[in-house]
Amino acid sequence: MLKYILLTLAILFASSTIQAGDYFAVHGCHRGHRAAKRDARRYGGYVVNTNNYPNFSSGYYCAVHGPGSYRRMKNVCSRYSQCYVKSGY
Repeated sequence: MLKYILLTLAILFASSTIQAGDYFAVHGCHRGHRAAKRDARRYGGYVVNTNNYPNFSSGYYCAVHGPGSYRRMKNVCSRYSQCYVKSGY
């Protein structure tokens, strides 16, 4: 019985560790790649296609930093006036 409890706790710990890096610092989302690329250059991030992330609305391109922990992405956003933290998964 103890073996199963330890196995369950190990799985829960591993899944929480994986989820800790699922956040993005988002600077702006646009329908066109070019506008998102402009934001990425301005803020030093890169562009993601939101169709690849279930927690983002599909059909957009977003200028982001990350992925990383919520705390780390919040720290990134503290340096910019236009930024918010969003989970990708």
